[in-house]
Amino acid sequence: MKFPHEDVAMQSELARWLQSPPPRQLTSRLRKHLEKKSNTWVVRLVGLFFAAFGSIFCAIFLPWDWPKELSLDRSRPDLVDGIVTKTEATNLTINGVVVWRNEVTFQENGESIVSVGYTTGKEVREGESVKVRLHPEDLMLHCPQNMRMSKSSLDTAFVLLFPVLGIFVMITPWFTRRKQWRLYEHGLVADIRVMHVKPTNMHVNEERVFKVGVQYPNFPEMVEAKILNADDLSRLKEGHELGHPVRLIYDPQKPKQFAVL
Repeated sequence: MKFPHEDVAMQSELARWLQSPPPRQLTSRLRKHLEKKSNTWVVRLVGLFFAAFGSIFCAIFLPWDWPKELSLDRSRPDLVDGIVTKTEATNLTINGVVVWRNEVTFQENGESIVSVGYTTGKEVREGESVKVRLHPEDLMLHCPQNMRMSKSSLDTAFVLLFPVLGIFVMITPWFTRRKQWRLYEHGLVADIRVMHVKPTNMHVNEERVFKVGVQYPNFPEMVEAKILNADDLSRLKEGHELGHPVRLIYDPQKPKQFAVL
């Protein structure tokens, strides 16, 4: 990671700290500086956006009564006769088809019970006879046959991807930061030769990814790594064009992981 030239005090502190053999212990001052330069707040903000709006979508579209319906199906429900007493269109559409709310009245132990079921599209009409699934041990758990308890169906469960993606994006900087800290605490400092800097066809956030070949002093073969960081890439390009060695810190166990100093 490249530190600004005007931050002489931090550069000097970093240089002195890196002279000690690994494993080193990052000071709170250095950790804060690394966090500040990583700009992870942008990534976290994007993750928060997806998580927040995804949660709203989940609240609207997920079939929250599906566990009850699963319990009803597993109970080997009784089938009783019922009459459709009311049908009405809801404000929800699935794949362009309106979801309908249907009320079916049936008799159980001399009592009239209304069972509500949802269908995608108008499947029944008022006055039509239908069967009602009734839990044998829980008279409060019922649903008309060939209908569902929730307004939405399992087809809308894909909305879970939005909050899951948001949470993943939010926690990714934490793993990246831990990885960076480990590199600085356990990595080795070396002056390497840049063998080549080649553009790839890969882009991340509209930024082209480059493949860089580096030669470590104690490695018999060249190591290739993909680089996106603009500061590191600029220093590596300069070293390759001028033939100057570039100082970096790298993981001896995973030499493709390094940061330019």
